[in-house]
Amino acid sequence: MKEKTLKNLPLGSSGKISRCLSPMRADVYRLLEMGLCRGAPFTVLRTSSVFGAIELALAGSRLCIAQELAAQFLVIILPSKLKG
Repeated sequence: MKEKTLKNLPLGSSGKISRCLSPMRADVYRLLEMGLCRGAPFTVLRTSSVFGAIELALAGSRLCIAQELAAQFLVIILPSKLKG
């Protein structure tokens, strides 16, 4: 499966975190502590080009992160479920 950065995902995408490019950065490390870690499933709820943020549904919560930080996470997109 091909990896993409979290920053480049379209609205409504679902996937799992594959890996982090800079886990030792303090701000990225904090996101890892908050659950944005390898294998964590998520859905992109909202993107804002004005504020430069991405809102994710993650582990029953919502998390907003800066696009700069989202670029540090590689993800695998899950196939969308077809509605019958």
